[in-house]
Amino acid sequence: MVAGASATREGCTVLGIDPGTLHFGWGIIRRVRSRPVHIAHGVIHPVAKAPLGERLVAIEAALVDILTRFSPQEAAIESLIYAKDPSAAAKLGHARGVALLVCTRAALPVGEYPPSRVKAAVSGEGAASKVQVARFVQSILGLAEAPPLDASDALAVALTHLQKASYGTTAATRIPKKPADDGAKRVAAAIRAALAKQAARP
Repeated sequence: MVAGASATREGCTVLGIDPGTLHFGWGIIRRVRSRPVHIAHGVIHPVAKAPLGERLVAIEAALVDILTRFSPQEAAIESLIYAKDPSAAAKLGHARGVALLVCTRAALPVGEYPPSRVKAAVSGEGAASKVQVARFVQSILGLAEAPPLDASDALAVALTHLQKASYGTTAATRIPKKPADDGAKRVAAAIRAALAKQAARP
């Protein structure tokens, strides 16, 4: 697993992941002329009443299919955070584990980012709601309508990875901050411009 993987080269395609055992969001964006361009997004919905193991198998199969169809070069996922409900945290961990397994098996560098940083990257506010994040993602990527919440969260993770203003961390390793290259700065500038446009709306 790579904290804050590169995502600096032109044409880099990034898979963003918002894991969950009931609703598993994914989104793919590409850097084109140093701007984030939407490629695809969706939500994997395993059978809710199925045993956890069967849901994880369904997630794995769907994620493998997504990698086959879109061939991303890198992936990004939210880092695991403390939850008041240990059972919910454990299930989230299982879904993350499947995502990391599939991406690592496909030799994709995986960047991890705290939820607060993802929210701040797309909305300017680390405590933004899911609905706010979805609206900002819609504006930044120029989508006709806001994606489903789980998919918009995944797209936000991918945008954070492309923006690359600073480096994420894994539980065991902290990567020193490095200056972003010009392309990464232009991605960040494109996001800031979309934020300013969104803020100016009545």
